[in-house]
Parts: sequence; C-alpha cells; structure tokens
Amino acid sequence: MSKTILITDDSTMSRLTVKKNLPVDWATTIYEAKNGIEAMEKLENHAIDVLFLDLTMPEMDGFDVLARLADPASTIAKPAILVLSADIQPESMQICKDRGALDFISKPIKAEVLAEVLRRQGLLS
Repeated sequence: MSKTILITDDSTMSRLTVKKNLPVDWATTIYEAKNGIEAMEKLENHAIDVLFLDLTMPEMDGFDVLARLADPASTIAKPAILVLSADIQPESMQICKDRGALDFISKPIKAEVLAEVLRRQGLLS
C-alpha cells in the first residue's frame, strides 16, 4: 500500500527512527521537515497521505500545525495525522484530537507499536 509520508520532528534521529520503522514497501515517497514552518510548506506543495507530527519543535510547534490544518479556511488537503511525543499529557492529547489528530505514538518509536497504530487507523492492512 503506497503512501506519501511527511515526518515532522526537530530531531534528525527521531525522523530517522520513524523511517526505519515504517512497514516495508509502505511508503513510496517520504518527505521530512524539522519544524512546523517546513511542514506547512511541504503540505502546501505535495499531496501528503500521512503526517507524523512531533509536538515540541522550534519556530512552529505541532499544536500550531494542527490548528492551521483544522482551520476551516485552510485549503490544504488534510492528511491522516499521527502525533509523536515522548510524554503527552491528557490535556494535550485532547487538544490534538480536537484539531484532527487520529492517534498518538510514544517516543522512542517501536516498529510493532507503529504498525499497530497504522492498522488501528486503517492505514495498514
């Protein structure tokens, strides 16, 4: 099942970990962004199927990206959004869900957890 992926995280290691743990033959194109500003540029210029989004980043954080995508005036095609976080509080989870995040993946990312979340969200058979 081919997907176009955008991995947004200020940590190069975290982006690499997501890439290494994606299901084999799942992504045909993988874009990366190190902050929300770069993510919005990629989302405006490419058809992204799945967005992996860190919350804590410089310049524009994940909450701001979610808010912009949730804005009814936004013309960006909204991808399936999976939030990446080392420690997410229930209040933060609710804000993310209210703004359209489908699910949450704890850092450090493990292949079996990632696959289970993708299956649960209907993104993986």
